[in-house]
Amino acid sequence: MLEGEKPALDAIYARLLTDPRHCDVRLLCRNRIASRGFSHWAMADAGNAPDRLIRRALNEMLGSGLQRATQREVVNLMQGRLRLA
Repeated sequence: MLEGEKPALDAIYARLLTDPRHCDVRLLCRNRIASRGFSHWAMADAGNAPDRLIRRALNEMLGSGLQRATQREVVNLMQGRLRLA
């Protein structure tokens, strides 16, 4: 389910059709809506989700009393994953 302005939805849908991570993509229906039905879902702001997740993970890690070397390993791992994405 995608919700939003038509030009943005058209662009997202076009990317989904060519993205190798998605297969057998089908448009089931397309309707105008008066208001968003899924604004409370986590993907409502997916563009910022990685930043929020990383910030939360770092805050939890730093507050947990992990040894400095372990903290550095986790940060290095996160940085490596960000470069791959």
